[in-house]
Amino acid sequence: GLISTMKVGGGVPSIDFAPCGNKFAIACNNYNRRSYSVQIFSQEGSTGNFACQSTLTGHTGGVMGVSFDPTGKKIVSCSRDKTIRFWDSATGAAIGSPVKAHSDFVNAVAWSPCGQWLASAGGDKMVYVYDAKTFEVKWPLNVGYVLKSRLFTHRTFSQITLKIINTHPLDPLRRLYYMSKSV
Repeated sequence: GLISTMKVGGGVPSIDFAPCGNKFAIACNNYNRRSYSVQIFSQEGSTGNFACQSTLTGHTGGVMGVSFDPTGKKIVSCSRDKTIRFWDSATGAAIGSPVKAHSDFVNAVAWSPCGQWLASAGGDKMVYVYDAKTFEVKWPLNVGYVLKSRLFTHRTFSQITLKIINTHPLDPLRRLYYMSKSV
């Protein structure tokens, strides 16, 4: 059954659970108020309901995606302001400066299961794979028009595989890309 309901201050284009399962993050946008945030919800011990732990602000355009790293200690968010931002999931503090690799909006982000890699996809037709420690772009990939993408990563000892599901409203076909690269 339904565990809990909550009202948030805008549309929610993305949600991701922390690996532990007792915390999740949402992208929350109220375009009328020009309010763009990431909200972190934690499960309360006494009731089991989820309550807003913190609201993370800093993006200047709609937040399109959120993703927890495999440890649950960091969150990455992406935005129509062409940036990705990193956050401490316990304190809500920003980690470092925004990363600006894309020349257009960024609409999807995903961590690799090992936490070594991070991928982002944007309206500039690009997918970037970053070293998650240095945020250095390791693998730029032009995939054509990207309106909405889901990114999935898999890491073996010497190979990274990126699966991209790319959709466009005027194209009835979903474009599926599998990219592998030795690392």
